Amino acid sequence: MYIHLSKEDSEKLDRLMRKYEQTFHERCHAYCMRDPIAEIEKCLKTGKPSNIKPEPGAVY
Repeated sequence: MYIHLSKEDSEKLDRLMRKYEQTFHERCHAYCMRDPIAEIEKCLKTGKPSNIKPEPGAVY
């Protein structure tokens, strides 16, 4: 699955990923998410890290 983002959305995703990593002290697996911007915003809003993790052995 490929997600094509505009330059603005790509920059927004980068900012959100940095904030996620600073908040939850874990890597954000945005490449596993169908809608990474919405998922990360939801996590930051609720204060709970994402339960979406890569499948073992998956190549992204």
